[in-house]
Amino acid sequence: MVRTSLLVAVAAVVALVLVLAGDREGDPGRPDADGVVEVVMDRYQFEPDELFVTAESPVTLAFSNRGNNVHTVALGRTVVEEDGLQFGFREELLAGLSPTLVPQRARAGPIGPDEPFRFYVEPGETVRLSVTIPAERVGEWEIGCFNACGAHYRAGLAGLVHVEAPE
Repeated sequence: MVRTSLLVAVAAVVALVLVLAGDREGDPGRPDADGVVEVVMDRYQFEPDELFVTAESPVTLAFSNRGNNVHTVALGRTVVEEDGLQFGFREELLAGLSPTLVPQRARAGPIGPDEPFRFYVEPGETVRLSVTIPAERVGEWEIGCFNACGAHYRAGLAGLVHVEAPE
């Protein structure tokens, strides 16, 4: 009887450790073992709506659009607002960097020092953005879709990007 109770207790502890270890590997919003963060856009929501990336480490953000609307993704902070409408961010997270997009046709607009970096994700499509964010950009940033003069952003297609210091 004591031996059976001990075996049950050990099995419970092992199961708990496996569950906790599994949760750490599958943290939503954090890169997996390959450095990929999966983000789903469904209607007017990012899932997860908080992303965590480490500066100076390559990361790929994989945006899958499961909704029926095309979305334009932007990363930055300080929303540009005029007459109650939102048009993007004043400070761009990816400004001056060389992110890679797959597929490349997802790029929206020209690249230039004063041009925002944004990209389209068509319904049913996944777009992968790969980049290494420099340490001077550690801090909180936003992610958003500003289609229809910010209507998608106001409807909830917004979230946070936490750029964490390298260890």
